[in-house]
Amino acid sequence: MAGLKQKLVEGEEQIRNLKKQTQVQDELQKQLADALKTNTEMKREVLDVMASRAEIEQALAVYNARLATMRTNISALTEQAGVIKQVRADLEKEKQAQAAALKQLDKEKNRIEAATKDRKALQADSAELEKQVVQESARQKAVEQLRDNLVQAKQARASAEVQLAGAGESQKIVQKETADLQRKIKDLERRLDEQAGQAKELKNLQADLSKAQKAREEVAAEVAGKTKALADAGKEQDALKSRLAEMEKQCAAKQEQVKALARAQVDLKQEQELRKQLDKSKTEMAAREKEHAAQTSDMKDRLQAATDKNAALDKDLARRAQAAKAPAVESSAGRSETESVAEAEKRIIAQARGEAPSDAIESAQGAEQAKSAGAGGLFLGGSKASRHYQAGIQKWDAGDIDGAISEFKKAISLDSSLAGAYYNIALGYAKQGDSEEACDYAYKAGKIYLKNKNSKQAVRMVVFIKKIDPSSSLIEKLREEIAENKP
Repeated sequence: MAGLKQKLVEGEEQIRNLKKQTQVQDELQKQLADALKTNTEMKREVLDVMASRAEIEQALAVYNARLATMRTNISALTEQAGVIKQVRADLEKEKQAQAAALKQLDKEKNRIEAATKDRKALQADSAELEKQVVQESARQKAVEQLRDNLVQAKQARASAEVQLAGAGESQKIVQKETADLQRKIKDLERRLDEQAGQAKELKNLQADLSKAQKAREEVAAEVAGKTKALADAGKEQDALKSRLAEMEKQCAAKQEQVKALARAQVDLKQEQELRKQLDKSKTEMAAREKEHAAQTSDMKDRLQAATDKNAALDKDLARRAQAAKAPAVESSAGRSETESVAEAEKRIIAQARGEAPSDAIESAQGAEQAKSAGAGGLFLGGSKASRHYQAGIQKWDAGDIDGAISEFKKAISLDSSLAGAYYNIALGYAKQGDSEEACDYAYKAGKIYLKNKNSKQAVRMVVFIKKIDPSSSLIEKLREEIAENKP
């Protein structure tokens, strides 16, 4: 009896030691998870740095190309600046020539207007002269008629003189008639003199009229020439206006090019500053890469050391557990919390492979313990969820995997906190070869275990998923959640 008590005391001491070793192992696992997480973050940061470096190099290549283009544009714009000055000088000359042409055109317009007024006055004078010529023509005819009468009178006088010589008695009558005729002749001579003066004056008027007509023709010719010159000047003015507009457009385009040149120079300065900053950033990134490489190497060494230490602790825990194992065999539902991770992994792998079907699932009692371990609640055996859970176990033991999965799903539909039901469903899908569904339900079971503060069971789920599908993304996801829930 004393020996049995001694063994019990030693067993309790070993259990306490195992608990301490488990705590140490948990701490090492926490450090390992932190190291893995840090390593992952560093890898991501290194990838980000490499991507940023590639983007920076690409941006530098683009900026160099733009810099070469801008230098070419600056040379071209410098040449164009000289052309712009020449164009401006030509434009100024054209403006001066246009102003002189417009001034001359105004003078010609004034002269044309004066010539037009003179032509109108000459036309009026010509009309008046023509009217006078018509009147003088009538007077000329009257003079001719008087001359004819004078000739007839002279003939009558001669005849009268002849008759006078023959007739003395009628001499007085003849003398009287002669006196009358002489008086008429004097009147006619006087009128002839007047007509001669008028004729002379008429000739003068005709000469003036001829001169006026000639002057009018010259003025008309000059007006036609001035009109033609005015039309030519208008065309030349239109051409000058068109050329001026074109010059103004060219000048505006050159001004825009000058503005673009100024903007290009500003952009060039900015790009030079940016390039300096990029070179500085590149140097800083290189230093950070070296630092990250050193940190990564250090973390790898620490991770390897932690892995070696964890393996040694697993071996030691397995040896101590074997030495302190009690005669009684524990059921799958009542396994101690001090069970080593290595043994848990072996048992889960055996369950996943179907090597121990009678011990492959968690009983309702195990589910109750898993649930109450963190939440403190009770799984009521008489509830509907409990009945479906028990029915699932019975169907599992009977070999009805589909029926068992269906009953476990009914149980979690009534109580979603049953981690054991999720785990049993995962075992069922693993037995059927559906690794995706098995990993999914095992991940859900692990999340509920973490919610119930049972990280050891959550670790079992990680091992289970890893054995079912080593490439599943849920492995790393559940590991990160376990690391985040570490106290």
